[in-house]
Amino acid sequence: MSKYLKSELEEFTPIQFIPPTRNEFFSTLCSQIFSLPKPIIYYISKNPSTSKVYQKMIRTCKYFFFQNPILIVKYISLDTFSDTYPNYSSKLWITDNFSVFLPYQNDFEAFLPKIFKCNAKTLTLNFLSLNFEDFKMLSNSAVSIDLSHSTIIKYKNGKDVELEKLIEVCPNVKIFNYELSPTICSTKTVKNLVKIPHFQFMRKFELSNIPESFEIQKILAFRKKKTNMRVEFYFCNELSEKYRCLLNFLEIKETFLGSTGLSSIRY
Repeated sequence: MSKYLKSELEEFTPIQFIPPTRNEFFSTLCSQIFSLPKPIIYYISKNPSTSKVYQKMIRTCKYFFFQNPILIVKYISLDTFSDTYPNYSSKLWITDNFSVFLPYQNDFEAFLPKIFKCNAKTLTLNFLSLNFEDFKMLSNSAVSIDLSHSTIIKYKNGKDVELEKLIEVCPNVKIFNYELSPTICSTKTVKNLVKIPHFQFMRKFELSNIPESFEIQKILAFRKKKTNMRVEFYFCNELSEKYRCLLNFLEIKETFLGSTGLSSIRY
């Protein structure tokens, strides 16, 4: 390498990219002439079909971001007070993972309106109380759902949502973990669960704080006949001696038969 070329390389300083501010970004916004009528373009801007489609739209034209500002994020974890999170004017579109370890109900409720869509494949909600409509919005795309720490989901009238209804509105769920409250499980729970088409395709089904009304024999029979899902059942303390004997017998029977998939029955 020549001395002249070497000296030029040594003096070279990389150019730093400084992103524009919001005002600077929109200062170059121009009126657009689209081939489609304005009402159709406006509808498209407000209703992107997928996050990838939206990203292509805003790369094509600033108009779409101006009409519907959304930030695409893969992962969000809420585990502190809400004032640690930036007060974005844009909505959020969550694509991969949404986790909440937040024992502050007001912070979670304040964050919910910031979500445009949630397509998270992994959903973790702990120490919360939320309404059924919000749960459906958050869990629609979820493959793995963890509600294992004192999370309560209610209808608008304040009544707890039944276990089978939670499974029913999660068409993609394969792993489900829930700490039950006393009112969401009844003698009809298992009967309704096995009627749900996608229930048989679940890979893991874990429940804790299970009451005596849960018909464990029926669900074990269903698992053996229709599916190979792994199950983990942890029962509450308020069980009759007769029911405890039944659980003890079932656990011994499963172990003796070498049943695959059954992990544990605990009480």
